[in-house]
Amino acid sequence: MPAKQKAAKESGIVVRPLGGLGGLDNIHVALIALVILLIALLIVVSSSPSGGMQPNSTLTCAYGSVNGTCVMPLHNLSDAKVRLGQILASYAYVNGSLSILPYFSSIQNAAVDYIPQSRQWLGVVAVQNPYGTNFSASFLFYDSNFSLAAPYLQTSSTSKIFSNYVVSQGVVRLSGKVACLTQNPIQTYWFIDPYAPGSISSLNQLTSLQSKFGSGINATLKIVFGSESLRIANSGAGVNNTQALGKYIFCASKQSNFTSFVSNLQSLYSNAYVPEAFLNQIANQSKLNLPLLNSCVANSTATINNQLLLAQYYNVTSTPSIVTDCIYQSIPQTAQNAICLANSTKCQ
Repeated sequence: MPAKQKAAKESGIVVRPLGGLGGLDNIHVALIALVILLIALLIVVSSSPSGGMQPNSTLTCAYGSVNGTCVMPLHNLSDAKVRLGQILASYAYVNGSLSILPYFSSIQNAAVDYIPQSRQWLGVVAVQNPYGTNFSASFLFYDSNFSLAAPYLQTSSTSKIFSNYVVSQGVVRLSGKVACLTQNPIQTYWFIDPYAPGSISSLNQLTSLQSKFGSGINATLKIVFGSESLRIANSGAGVNNTQALGKYIFCASKQSNFTSFVSNLQSLYSNAYVPEAFLNQIANQSKLNLPLLNSCVANSTATINNQLLLAQYYNVTSTPSIVTDCIYQSIPQTAQNAICLANSTKCQ
């Protein structure tokens, strides 16, 4: 068959260009544009700082968020922990059993959290009751002015927050006070009102620390004739007779046989008035230097009055109370903690 006839009978595909785009119709153009747009969007998202989808904003806010916005408190976590310590220390001036709260609080394990919705701090601290009962004390305080919102103790709250703060287990850092000039030995002031509950028994702990640390500490007894001594005096004993107990204890502490004197005194003490004649017998039994003791007792009034001024300087409102290195306050049970805090090398 001739070539012309064969070509006429065979079918074929005819492609006609549309417009000036080399054979691409409008649909193809739209698809290509969409692909380019998606690629551009992918590049933008992948190059963002988060590398993709943004996580929930509350997960990246250090102190939480409100309505999707990060909240930044006026005070930081360290400030809040110090404030919790101040609140605890202020309970030392509350009448009643809560006055021991500063000295049995585990401040080092306290949990402090910020509540963004109310702009308050919540501090929770474990307390070891000296009678063996554990409980947790919780405190809410405002971020704006650090005032106490609620004590959560189901009991009375401290009426004023002082600048002292609990710095370690059983140890309060005294605000506005500086460390003693003499660092070795460590200065330790042992304040007692002789007739106050626990004062006579605390002398065992004093002599025990003196034995343990030796020349590493200079533990000196300070006599404070407070409310309990005044009660004894007003009950009929009189001021001079009442103060004899404090004077004998103070002067006996100056002698090497003080430990023996403490032991004999405690074995006979019954939380009642102790006549001077009875104190003489204890001193003689303890083998003290009696002429030296009697001379000290006769001339101790001015010295003890100065000790009262020292107690007022450290704001000692109840005894027994111990001040270590002129800046740390504790009770007899935690006095060693204060010594170790003042100089950790003493406790290694």
